[in-house]
Amino acid sequence: MKDGGFGLRKWTSNSRLFRERVAMKEHETKLTKPCNQEHIKITKPLGSDQDIEVVVESAKFDEENNRELVPRSSAYSQDIAQPVALEKQSTTDFPTQDNHSTVKILGTTWNTDNDEFEYEFSELVSFLEMLPSTQRSVLRLTAKIFDPLGLLAPFTIVMKMLFQTLCLDGTKWDDPLAGELLDAWNQIINDLRAMKPIRVSRCYFSCIGQIGATYELHGFSDASSKAYAAVVYLRTVKRSGEIEVSLIASKTRVAPIKRQSIPRLELLGATILARLVNSIQKALTSLPLVPEVFLWTDSYTVLCWVRNDKAWKPYVQNRINEIRKLTDVNSWKFCPGEENPADLPSRGIRGPVLAKTESWWNGAEFLKFPKKMWPSEPGNTENEQDEANLEVIKPKTAPAITRSLTSATTTNLSPNVELVIDCNRYSTKTKLLRVTARVMRFIKNLRGCHMLTDELTVDELNAAEKLWIRSIQESSYKDEMRYLSQDREREPLLVKQLGLFKDQENLIRCRGRIDESSVFARETAYTPFSKTSLYRSC
Repeated sequence: MKDGGFGLRKWTSNSRLFRERVAMKEHETKLTKPCNQEHIKITKPLGSDQDIEVVVESAKFDEENNRELVPRSSAYSQDIAQPVALEKQSTTDFPTQDNHSTVKILGTTWNTDNDEFEYEFSELVSFLEMLPSTQRSVLRLTAKIFDPLGLLAPFTIVMKMLFQTLCLDGTKWDDPLAGELLDAWNQIINDLRAMKPIRVSRCYFSCIGQIGATYELHGFSDASSKAYAAVVYLRTVKRSGEIEVSLIASKTRVAPIKRQSIPRLELLGATILARLVNSIQKALTSLPLVPEVFLWTDSYTVLCWVRNDKAWKPYVQNRINEIRKLTDVNSWKFCPGEENPADLPSRGIRGPVLAKTESWWNGAEFLKFPKKMWPSEPGNTENEQDEANLEVIKPKTAPAITRSLTSATTTNLSPNVELVIDCNRYSTKTKLLRVTARVMRFIKNLRGCHMLTDELTVDELNAAEKLWIRSIQESSYKDEMRYLSQDREREPLLVKQLGLFKDQENLIRCRGRIDESSVFARETAYTPFSKTSLYRSC
């Protein structure tokens, strides 16, 4: 950059040697710079420092442990070990670009000497002491803490839950807090006052022994009635068997205002976990190997939703579809609730306790052991399966109907006889009508009517025929039947063309020209049939 005439106004690096070299070059430039010339080009390259990346992309050397570390945002490179010896031997006393080891990088405090992120709250406490105890102050505090990686999520979620409670209670912005709300506000301030600076290493693992190492991403999700959360760790297993687990990032959300069941909140936690892991996978391209992904939840109900292909209700199905799109179904595992680190941000903990909670910074205890010692799924999960099945869409079934055969003289309503008697089993119409008449006589006998055992009568055969005609007409002329039953206002075309009408036996008949004749004393009518009626098939 300097050779091209571009001078960096603000920059930093965790390499002390690099800072001193640049400071020496700038000092030499100032001594040799003419009065009428603004820039002096330096043609000599930086030499051995060319492999060291500037700002957050450079490597770190731990002088106490005599080892190199890979930074959280840097690209992994095995060539980074080359300038380490120069840094160890450097004794120059030239002034550096910044005399302070702590700098602000994208709103986050970075200690370049120790290569650590620092969270210090003394200035925040002084700021809060000047604010009144109102809902507006709670929101200002929530926005004041800049934690893009969610490293302080178990503590910051407490502020978010307090703000949601104030909103639900209808508290106005500038009304003083009182009662339990005021106690909760004072508790947060006291926790901030008691909290010591929290330091988080910027490096996920040390470079020593990384040849042949394997990497794993472990994500955890959990939910409570007030919030749901997700947290991701990087587990590094070296060839020597040494295991390192580092916190990468976390996400928290307060529970929706519209109350949801705990399984549904657990599903929301699994959803943000899938999104978080997907974004981390895209960012961790500097690892030499693609990490294997393990996703853990303490809700067997969520596992049932994710693993099964049933038709769930839209609320569940939409989120399951997103989870399956972003993650592999086989990567979801069961984790006991007491070993789930995501339980901390889903419920919230006090600030001073956060710094001492090993399960948050170093992940679940079982991650330090081989896979054969990891949790297994519980044996009895019937209750969870029943709870998961509550979200299954029940198929729309027709109401249960008991079909019966009755004569035309006892009812005006006719069942679909074709569902009871298969006309294709009989070669002639006569056989079909005789079987139907026998069935109708059997039904009458069961109802306690006069027991009939003689041969079939003409009336019984006519009743059987009319039953079939009525059944076929109801299935073939539905619109006409509804219109003639005065259930429709618009007149169907067949009713107008054929002059259809219903007789006293609820049969559709059509009028003819013979009706205009005075020869016959009785009314003559014809019955229309469907093209697929039994008279054409028998």
